[in-house]
Amino acid sequence: MTSCSKLVGLVLSAAATGVVSLPARALTPVNRFAFGDSYTTTAFSTTGPQPAYGNPLGNPAYGQGTYAGGPNYVGLLTTKYNSTFVANYDFAVGGATISDSIVTYQGIPASNEQVGQRFEPQSTQPHVNAWSSDNTIFSVFFGINDIGITMETAQYSNATRIDDLLNAYFQTVDNMYNQGARRFMFVGVPPMERSPFVQGNYDPTTQQQWGNLCNIFNGNLAQRVKLWQASRPESYAAIYDFHRYATLVLHNPTAYGFLNAECIDTGGQACIWWNDYHVGSRFHDLLAQRMLPAMNSLEFNSWAPTAGVGYFY
Repeated sequence: MTSCSKLVGLVLSAAATGVVSLPARALTPVNRFAFGDSYTTTAFSTTGPQPAYGNPLGNPAYGQGTYAGGPNYVGLLTTKYNSTFVANYDFAVGGATISDSIVTYQGIPASNEQVGQRFEPQSTQPHVNAWSSDNTIFSVFFGINDIGITMETAQYSNATRIDDLLNAYFQTVDNMYNQGARRFMFVGVPPMERSPFVQGNYDPTTQQQWGNLCNIFNGNLAQRVKLWQASRPESYAAIYDFHRYATLVLHNPTAYGFLNAECIDTGGQACIWWNDYHVGSRFHDLLAQRMLPAMNSLEFNSWAPTAGVGYFY
């Protein structure tokens, strides 16, 4: 499919810009392992320089390797909105799906492969960074490509596909848990039917079907997170509703400093969209600020972790 290359990879009020204040500087370093697709990747190489003081992302340089025209939310949370040192290991790969046995993007490590091939060889406890269950956050953001490829291959009528995908999703999460992970950030998919790619290439009926799949995925993900965490009471989980926040911005882009809801700016600043399927770096900056309370509920900025499952947008 020629267009596959376009695929990616408590309710808190705030001002339209989403600006939040940071607490006093923390003393305890934090480790963060990120898994996902091109909305998350920084093109981190497991064989290149690793995260260290003065170089929290390891490789490549800050702002490079993203699909945003600059830093994405991963880099921004690691370097701009943190109050302590964060060692960020970004195992995400552009184009990734949840399971290549269900939705395949040939040659791209799916969620289980990111854990098995990129995380486990160097990061299974104990490892050089001495991460522990109580100082490490596992960030999981998949689904955009699974929905996109499902739509492009006209399999959106397959009612079981979302359940199959989430079964595979939580098999991967269970693997993380078995490796010692206890603090999880789960990110829902944004309204990709609002992207210039979908708006420009599909009729209104297909756009609506695309949006329906996004909503079904997000709703089922939230339910599954609650069930999963309830059976593992020693774990902590936060759900970040990317869809809800992106919808706020898309409905009133000028209030957030963007020209409109449709334009594309390859510099990643003036428009919501960096290309026809990815949001730009300034949107990621706003997104990182909105994600910060969710991260703090997992003790990102040394706040005590919040029991159960927190919902944020």
